[in-house]
Amino acid sequence: MRLFTFKFPHIPRLFSATLLFLVLWAGFGLLLAVNGLSLEAGSPATLYLPVLRRPLSADVHTKTAQALWNTGHRQQAKYEAGLAQDLSGGAVLGDVAPSDLLTQWESEPVKLNDQFLHWKKITEEKPDYRDAFVMAAVFAYQLGNKPEAVALINRAFALDPSPAIHELKNTIEENQQ
Repeated sequence: MRLFTFKFPHIPRLFSATLLFLVLWAGFGLLLAVNGLSLEAGSPATLYLPVLRRPLSADVHTKTAQALWNTGHRQQAKYEAGLAQDLSGGAVLGDVAPSDLLTQWESEPVKLNDQFLHWKKITEEKPDYRDAFVMAAVFAYQLGNKPEAVALINRAFALDPSPAIHELKNTIEENQQ
């Protein structure tokens, strides 16, 4: 003999299905909103949005590779350029062929180093030429030689404490850490 039986409240199927549908879509919307808000403006994730829209376009992959390279994401840029090269089959679809991009990027450190040495030589020849110190600091910074970039920009700031040089000095010093 049963003393107590459980009786669940009666909920119509249509109501429960609608409620489940709304809860799932609200959760999906919340997930998208949180992901959208968490993307930083300069993060590589935002640079991939055009690729998500047109994943088989070599031109889009090439432009994404250039944007990644310009923001300092070198490995991802090389990967995207390789994808663009595979998708294009070696044909030039946009402004630059993907294979030319890779060649250009491989020679970039050599060109930067040449420019740095050029401006460094000018700083030695003309120790009161402020712009030479600024340019040498910029190229040292781009090469990743942050301590030398700080020393050079400090020397330029000592020659001319203008607001533009002060701003560049602060940028280099902030990004040194």
